[in-house]
Amino acid sequence: MVILRGALDVADISPLDLFKIKLDPEQFDDPKLVFGPEAESRIAAALTQVLERANVRTPARAAAALSRPGVRQRAVLHGMAILKARKHMVECVHLGASLGENYGEVPDEGGAPMRPKLMAMQAVAMNDLQALKALGTLIETYEKDPSLPADLRRNLSEVRMRNSLGFEPSDHSLYVPGPVPDTLAEALEGLPGDRTDWIAPEMVSALAQVQDKETGPGAQAFAQKLIWGRAAREYFSFLTRYAGQSKPLSGASSEAMADHRIRALADELHDVVQLPDPNPLLKAAESGRTVVLLAAHAGITDLSRDLLSVVDLPVVQIAAHTKTNLSNPRLLKLGTHGNFQADFLKVVKACRKNPHLVRLFPDGGKGGDQEMVNVAGRLVPVGKGGAMLARQARAQVMFFGTRWRQGKLQFYVHKGPRAEKGVSAAEFDTAFFEFYAKCMEEIAMGPPENMSPGGGFWPHLAGTAARPVTKAVTSGAQGVAHA
Repeated sequence: MVILRGALDVADISPLDLFKIKLDPEQFDDPKLVFGPEAESRIAAALTQVLERANVRTPARAAAALSRPGVRQRAVLHGMAILKARKHMVECVHLGASLGENYGEVPDEGGAPMRPKLMAMQAVAMNDLQALKALGTLIETYEKDPSLPADLRRNLSEVRMRNSLGFEPSDHSLYVPGPVPDTLAEALEGLPGDRTDWIAPEMVSALAQVQDKETGPGAQAFAQKLIWGRAAREYFSFLTRYAGQSKPLSGASSEAMADHRIRALADELHDVVQLPDPNPLLKAAESGRTVVLLAAHAGITDLSRDLLSVVDLPVVQIAAHTKTNLSNPRLLKLGTHGNFQADFLKVVKACRKNPHLVRLFPDGGKGGDQEMVNVAGRLVPVGKGGAMLARQARAQVMFFGTRWRQGKLQFYVHKGPRAEKGVSAAEFDTAFFEFYAKCMEEIAMGPPENMSPGGGFWPHLAGTAARPVTKAVTSGAQGVAHA
């Protein structure tokens, strides 16, 4: 137990007592939220750090500060943030639950009600733990709150749907206001282009600056198209999940009719999505080569399943947070945890023995070693694993993305470098990263409706000041074959 030792003549006291925190280890019956033996000391340490950051180092001063209206609740929220940053998610959830429902509309430092922030912190921690039983209860409770801000309500609904915790026809209005339209074209026209909760205003401004459209007559149109494109991505994802993970409603009620219309809209996705010419992929596969199919966190690549099915090859999925599973020869999943080097070599061996289709999103570089590339004058990190795998597997590198053309969502494929025997690692890597950087720049400098910014390279593109590139890829690689 962490004890605050004050300089004043006050008995030693636990931070839990100072904060009037009563933890209930049995509060949750979700097995993912078991209150471990170190949980209480971790919570006490986080609360102590909150006081130390505020330069409150004696029990007397702490008690005085925490007695003021709202201070205790806000301090607990800061404690939850500390626990979350330390990956102590179970403790974060239990600390938040200790406040009960009595915090009500206590304002945060900016004057806004604290309830949504507390909810968001708990939901993130439960989602990270996959404590789905408790998460479902939390979401059900908060979705009944009429004062919940629209952006948080949408985020909660997305978490609920992503974790298959239930779908409601009314969820449709979170994406397209009003009744469910009769056609997908009507729905796309109804997508909002002015909602700041789709893309942060800072991101909109930064990406407009990249294209020198931050001011002037085209600034508003740029912002609207950018937000519309992100809204379309979220909406398509909603339609796919709704149709694939929920049971159809029967009867003639208004809810059942809305359900039928949503499913009809999901069926229309096949008519809106246009796949590219499959021949480049087929030729690479027929030549006996593995294809490393790169993409960036942009556009609506969630609908790439049909693209992958064009080539009848075993698939390799590589992502930082993927759980490694190499037991299925038709689908090899490789994450960056565990014995990554040994697992990586197994994947390389499989790709050299028989052609595979490797799907990879290396922008953002969260999976390990990084290479910095120049995208529109900004430095962007890219993971090195894709280049290494392509080189060692002697693969054909390609890039796929999406773009809007006359109301249709078109997939496109660009051919990149091909790893050849006799080409040095430095030459191939230079060609690989140069190719990928050009593909990202094409998106960043292209029509805003095709961007759909979120994670990946976008925060780096928006937040990194333009400066000379010292380690970025340069052109001029020789000896690398481009198909």
